[in-house]
Amino acid sequence: MFCRRIPFDGHIGLAPTVPTASFPTIARIIAFMPTNRARKNFGDSAERVAALHLEQNGYQILARNVRTRYGEIDIVAQDADGIAFVEVKARRTREHGAPEEAITPRKQLKLVQLGDAFIAENEAFHDKAWRIDVVAVELDKTGKLIRVEVIKNAVQF
Repeated sequence: MFCRRIPFDGHIGLAPTVPTASFPTIARIIAFMPTNRARKNFGDSAERVAALHLEQNGYQILARNVRTRYGEIDIVAQDADGIAFVEVKARRTREHGAPEEAITPRKQLKLVQLGDAFIAENEAFHDKAWRIDVVAVELDKTGKLIRVEVIKNAVQF
């Protein structure tokens, strides 16, 4: 990551391209940041919890992690009221607010675009009513599940 190839002089090696004085600072910052893999694992786990909770509450999971040209839909589900495009938001602490507070107006617009794109790409759903739900998953600092809440019609359009 912080390396470059040294010109061939009889042996091949790697040398740091970052000044050594700045490397300890970078290392300290990286040590306290969650890795992308850890963040993805946390998100995947939250989506599994959300899917299980939805099934226990009468939803049928049709698909997970559906890609459209606008991005990804976490869960596509169906219940008695129609199709639900579900956004899963999870938090380990309330330092940055409740999970559902992360659904900004910009994110709401994106969720509507995702729903429209999914309906346009899948003829079987053209005549179905649809909505956007949010599942808020909250854990304490030890990782214990505190709350799972389904917010139906979380985005009005």
